[in-house]
Amino acid sequence: MDNKNGRNIVLTALLFIVFIAFTVLVCRVDVAEIGPLNSSVGCAKLNGFVAKILPYNEFFYKITKYLGYLALLICAVFALLGLSEFIKKKSLRKVDPHVMLIFVTA
Repeated sequence: MDNKNGRNIVLTALLFIVFIAFTVLVCRVDVAEIGPLNSSVGCAKLNGFVAKILPYNEFFYKITKYLGYLALLICAVFALLGLSEFIKKKSLRKVDPHVMLIFVTA
């Protein structure tokens, strides 16, 4: 294993640990019912502060809504691409591994 691969593995592990820590913080620290319909929200004081600074905006809601639809469409395209390769090549082992990886992680 060369030095660059070792650094990438360490960085990946570090980012995964940060992800786990952030998830635990959001689930356990300062949870209060300040969300829509009194839903529970982690880091409630920070979220409440940001919500007061950046109030609800219909325009940005629509942008994020349609970007979410676009992400789902992209997932569907890769699923269809993998399915078409599977049908053409008649074997799961012959499907491009990158397409399979995208399909599995999406």
